[in-house]
Amino acid sequence: MIEITPSTTVYAILDSYPYLEEVLIGMAPAFKELKNPILRNTVAKVATLKQAASVGGIELTEMISILRRTAGQSELDTIFDKQDYLVKKPSWFYPDKIVGSINESTLEDKNKMPITFVLKKARNMKEGEIFEFVTSFLPAPAIDLIIKKGYESWTYKENDTLYKSYFKKK
Repeated sequence: MIEITPSTTVYAILDSYPYLEEVLIGMAPAFKELKNPILRNTVAKVATLKQAASVGGIELTEMISILRRTAGQSELDTIFDKQDYLVKKPSWFYPDKIVGSINESTLEDKNKMPITFVLKKARNMKEGEIFEFVTSFLPAPAIDLIIKKGYESWTYKENDTLYKSYFKKK
């Protein structure tokens, strides 16, 4: 069995401890999507618990404690910092620099992770151009991935079911 830590993926936890699915779903309504086999086999494979806590709006330390306790693991003495993806608008953001947009709710191929479409479009961007990614959830794993690819990122929550993320080529 695996140790449950902030860097453990949701998929790895559910693979090792299938009964934790209901515990996760009970923590946040957003986690009901774990029942979707496509999401489970795509996003859950790359989403860490740290990212999932941000998506679900849950304190990471509390989430880890509940999962570890339920799985029979000892509690950790560590207080984990929450990743804050929702920060104030950066100085580099100008709406007239947006060169494209993808809305995950209108994508035809639901078998692919939406970030694959964003990455494909982002490859063709010129320095300083911005790409918009509209989702019904906080796309924490996608944000982390595109930052690792060398882009700057800004996300804001327009309402309870609408997030807009912007990626700028450095």
